[in-house]
Amino acid sequence: MLTLLHLNIQGAVKFDDLVAYVKQNSFDIVHFQEVTGAFFSKSIHKDTYNALKEQLGYQGFFAKTFDLENEPESYFGNATFYKDNITPLKKEIITIKEFSSIPRFSVGETDIIRSLPRNAVALLIMNEGKPVWFINTHLAWGPTGEDEPEKVRQAKILREYLDTLTDPFVLTGDFNVEKHTEVAKILTGNGRNYIVEENVTNTLSPQLHRAKHLFPAGLAVDFIITSKGIKGKDFAVIHEVLSDHLGLKITII
Repeated sequence: MLTLLHLNIQGAVKFDDLVAYVKQNSFDIVHFQEVTGAFFSKSIHKDTYNALKEQLGYQGFFAKTFDLENEPESYFGNATFYKDNITPLKKEIITIKEFSSIPRFSVGETDIIRSLPRNAVALLIMNEGKPVWFINTHLAWGPTGEDEPEKVRQAKILREYLDTLTDPFVLTGDFNVEKHTEVAKILTGNGRNYIVEENVTNTLSPQLHRAKHLFPAGLAVDFIITSKGIKGKDFAVIHEVLSDHLGLKITII
């Protein structure tokens, strides 16, 4: 069995609480998005990835999606952390929208945010004697949780990658869409989306998310998706305030 935590960490603005939660629960594998360097002004550490790696005592695999022009310490991307007793058989970076350096921007510049580069990180890990891909991503943003052409285009690129895999997979991410969308259906395929199966309606933190107009209903935009051949148990939404998103956890058996 392998225990998995998924969370968009918002640059680890709740760094100490985040580290304490991971340590307390002793997750085997951790999928984080919005892992940053010299990016969010509220972040405790300028180099979030290495600070997390050190404090957690885990190994890690990180891929930048973009950095900021003329700011050499800056980065933004996805990171998967895993315990020392896990040795990945393979590591891959899936380019969904090509890496680039961009000017620093504000949260109000929605055209820039919509067009940000994107990727996924994938690790092939043995579980109960069988290889399983653990894939971690963060796809295109839009002002609503509905489909947009760029969101669908990115989902199709990731789906094409998933279709090349000969081993089963666990895919988690901040997909920036709701569960009824074409994007969600493309990525789920003939597998399982636990957000759908468990009728989860919100994965955003009312305490920290800046889009206060979304609450109290919220939006469910983070998913755990498994392919055929994968069995999971103990799926849950984590309501501890660790980010502007809520975490998801599952045990892969």
